Amino acid sequence: MARDRDVAAFGERAQRYDGDWRGRLHHQIADRTADLALASVSAPAQILDVGCGTGYLLGRLAGRVPQARVLAGIDAAPAMIQVATSAATDARLRFVEVPPSSCPGSARPSTWWSAPPRSITGRTSGRD
Repeated sequence: MARDRDVAAFGERAQRYDGDWRGRLHHQIADRTADLALASVSAPAQILDVGCGTGYLLGRLAGRVPQARVLAGIDAAPAMIQVATSAATDARLRFVEVPPSSCPGSARPSTWWSAPPRSITGRTSGRD
């Protein structure tokens, strides 16, 4: 299955991803994404990054959204989650492996400004 092949490929690249050309390109895109997202919602309480990879975007956002209670990332590649968790320097950052089959209809990664799943935050509502 192509999806499993993609997850495996990202898993193989995880340790060196941020330093190779793909990672550098991703950083440029993520920096612009953060700017656009914060222009739309300047003070989010919670952030969920679907397809978070190494956690770069959430790490950048953590420094820009001190009011956010949790910045959660999910990714299908266990090695990416390991890299993200190891690199996390902010206690609000949380990363969880979520198999693609657990996210129906989410074929593309995105950042959602809503309540993260209970398995990440231990809460069921963004109002907690």
